[in-house]
Amino acid sequence: MLTDQNTSATAKEPSVSSILAGLAADPLTRRISVEEAAQFFAHPSQQIYGAAPDNLPGEPFMYYASGPFCGAAHPGPLRDVWIVDYAVKPEGWGNLVEHARNVLRMHWDTVQPASLIGFTRTDLRHALAFMRRVGFVPIGTLTASNGDFVISHFGEPQWALIQ
Repeated sequence: MLTDQNTSATAKEPSVSSILAGLAADPLTRRISVEEAAQFFAHPSQQIYGAAPDNLPGEPFMYYASGPFCGAAHPGPLRDVWIVDYAVKPEGWGNLVEHARNVLRMHWDTVQPASLIGFTRTDLRHALAFMRRVGFVPIGTLTASNGDFVISHFGEPQWALIQ
């Protein structure tokens, strides 16, 4: 079941340019291989959705790293919409917003999507707060066989998945 939570929140939604404007291209943020990404998924806390170092998907997934943060992205079901996820090495916990934004900037500049969509379990309050700090805006919830999820959007305010 998909629930609309977009009650004129888009008017307050920050633009991608305002979120990423203060970031210069970070020379330490880079695109990485699936083999390099595996190390970010080694800790059991990063395997909650079934991802593990030995079963990460290759193409069309794209992986990026900035410090202890790894971003993963793949094309969604709609043109110019990408689904994103992330994994973090334990030493980076609590200090990730800039790393996440560096990865978002690199991916945004590389593929120039209309929107990035993230799914976060509703019981992972720390992850939901992190997504908001990075610049994702909750747009709905989804009840699936493996739990309840908040759907979050990162993109220009005029573009919305749910109207």
